Amino acid sequence: MKPGLVLLASLISLSLSAGAANAVPAAPASGQAEAPNVFKNIDRCTSAGCVITCKNNLGAWERIDQAAESVTTINYPNGNVRFLLDDGVKGKRTLVYGPNNLACTITGHQ
Repeated sequence: MKPGLVLLASLISLSLSAGAANAVPAAPASGQAEAPNVFKNIDRCTSAGCVITCKNNLGAWERIDQAAESVTTINYPNGNVRFLLDDGVKGKRTLVYGPNNLACTITGHQ
């Protein structure tokens, strides 16, 4: 993992927390009880795709990743944030960030 991504691996929340107010609680996985106050938001991408950009520990904005179809953001009570990136036929990826409460944005969504 690149050093910049290690710093970013402890990201998220300011803008995502604001978005969580409009999000819905995540549905429990088959038979498992989901923790209370877990919020899930799905952003459908435009034809150009969605781009996740986060502010690093030095305050500079860095492009983290992008998705072709959608980005699902799941905010957990402990401050962790999981991004589920869907690239359609190319597959899916998951990014997990820790609770340092740094800002991230998702652009290119509908």
